[in-house]
Amino acid sequence: MATRLRRRLLFGLALAAGHAAGSAVPTVALSALDNDHPQRCAPIPWSALVADAEVLKVTVVEVDNPHLRPITIALALATASRQYEVARFTLYPPDQPGTFRFRLDETARKLLASPPPPRFCALLAEQPEGKDDKVAARRVRLAEPRFERAD
Repeated sequence: MATRLRRRLLFGLALAAGHAAGSAVPTVALSALDNDHPQRCAPIPWSALVADAEVLKVTVVEVDNPHLRPITIALALATASRQYEVARFTLYPPDQPGTFRFRLDETARKLLASPPPPRFCALLAEQPEGKDDKVAARRVRLAEPRFERAD
């Protein structure tokens, strides 16, 4: 019990230090999701974490989908032992960027609160087929995820 409390205190201090220093963990861009790289994972930057976060905010900043095939994106939190899907959404229209907010369930909130922080993963959930049964070209770029309180 004392160990758990000590971990939470250390995580809280690290979180506070990260906010004070700007970013204790380097911000790692998810880069782009595409057919060659359908999944990307990155550490969650201190700047993206909020104590007692209840909402995940994700912004799709760029979409290249010339064939207008459906694009479904799954979002997950990953630890050393597991990957927990937080949300799944489909772009509509399939070539338009946008901002999406998802309420975090209890399991996701616990993963965010327990040290070390999980990694954030984004995955193109489906590989639509194009002409001649080849996978249609598509590319999606996400901004840094934000974890917020519900207001």
